[in-house]
Amino acid sequence: MLVSSSSASAQKRSPSHVGACVDRACEAAEIPGLIPYLEGHFSKGCRDGHPTTRHAWPAEDELKVDGYFEWMERLDKEAVSWIEMISWESIYECPAASCAILATHSLHHQARDSKEVFLSIFGVKNFDLEDSKLFLLDVAQRMQFCYDEILSNAHQQDLFVKLGLIVAVLELALARLRSWAHEIQPRNPHHEEGRLVWHDHYSGLYPPVNYAEQFDLQWRLALEQPGSDFGQESSVRLDNCSMNDMIASTFGRQNFLYCNESAREVHESLERGISQQNIVTLDISRFMGATALDVGCGFGRWTAMLQHIGAKVTSVDASPHAVISTRRFNPDTHQMTLFELPTLENFEAGFDTVICWGVLHHTHDPYKGFKIVASALREGGFLFIQVYNDRAKAGFHYTQSFRTRFHQLKTIDEKVHFLRKTHRAAGADVFDHLDGMMTFYNWVVHEQTVRTWFLNNGFADYWKVWNYKYLGRKRAVLDPVRDDFGVLLTDNIGESVEEGRNYPIVG
Repeated sequence: MLVSSSSASAQKRSPSHVGACVDRACEAAEIPGLIPYLEGHFSKGCRDGHPTTRHAWPAEDELKVDGYFEWMERLDKEAVSWIEMISWESIYECPAASCAILATHSLHHQARDSKEVFLSIFGVKNFDLEDSKLFLLDVAQRMQFCYDEILSNAHQQDLFVKLGLIVAVLELALARLRSWAHEIQPRNPHHEEGRLVWHDHYSGLYPPVNYAEQFDLQWRLALEQPGSDFGQESSVRLDNCSMNDMIASTFGRQNFLYCNESAREVHESLERGISQQNIVTLDISRFMGATALDVGCGFGRWTAMLQHIGAKVTSVDASPHAVISTRRFNPDTHQMTLFELPTLENFEAGFDTVICWGVLHHTHDPYKGFKIVASALREGGFLFIQVYNDRAKAGFHYTQSFRTRFHQLKTIDEKVHFLRKTHRAAGADVFDHLDGMMTFYNWVVHEQTVRTWFLNNGFADYWKVWNYKYLGRKRAVLDPVRDDFGVLLTDNIGESVEEGRNYPIVG
């Protein structure tokens, strides 16, 4: 696929610097005859105002204002196809002409299936085929290139005007092509728009992606290579010593499970502190026998810990290998995204505890996701979440640079090689580095935003727990004491312990 490596005026480029690259690797010579063609036509096409019989471009004195239909008749007479007019060769030769074709045809059709009509003009019959989708993505790139060239080249602007078109029309057409392309390949707010910090007014702007693919490589490598650095990381070790650390840092209970000295030495040699950093002391008796929902269970670390203290756990994850892993010790494990939670059996009954650990910031809509997991909680229950904030390395520029490079790699071997080569520079072990690279969405969320989430969704208490972990207790919903006319329905209008606190969040 050809892309421009410069937005400088095309008139100032020499034939040897046409900015042609193939598959993003700058190997234009791989396309037979491309370089000779460009060298032979670069100075002869409409870029310099000269007619070319190949595209039946009229001479300057022949082309009148509003000459688009006249030019189209000439194309038809010369048997020049539209697909040829939007080829990369034609775009390099005459951006104004290619832009005119793309703009007029993308805007002409107002029907609901205009995308399919547009593609059919260029011989694409079945939009559902992968090749058709790739073609549309490529067309959007071509349109963007044409647009950049016209904006940077006064001569191309003049030619575009002589066809009876204005740049505003071009921008409308480009917007439509982008929207079609984004249906196939969603735009990434971090890489393409520079949006890293989540704000709730973004809610609804971005589409979901295939969440089943997001973390699956991580859990797959941990399952298949238990003795490797992928299988020995804190997030995937479920031995008693690791569970003890989680129980101690969450409930304050030391040595809850049996862990002998030799096992403790192995554990401490591998532990990087992830299971020791909850730093909140909850009443363990409230969780014994309670119902719990582990949203985004991953390898099952939270599920296993809650089971050890006697909770009845339902686990869900979008990744197939996460489900395989957790189902080894919890049959009540389901493959679904958090946005599908309302379809879970008995969801309406609610849970005493909901864990959503490291999930929300990897979704297209963290606020919508929070509302769903909050709705899974019963009155008086606890919600424990972890989201990145801008003090975590997810908010650092180098992390986004690594992520951009990682997502350009195609094979698993290439990705693993990249991880091993760069994880020290990223200040992480290989597993943790992979954790930050894989996902399409990787938001950071300010504490003020998280506080608003809890406040607006019925939580009476809220605690920030060690940097970017948050715990909330859902208050009871009080029965009304007055009717619509202000008449008392009950004499009991005071606050009672049984009803629970209903004043704003503390802290």
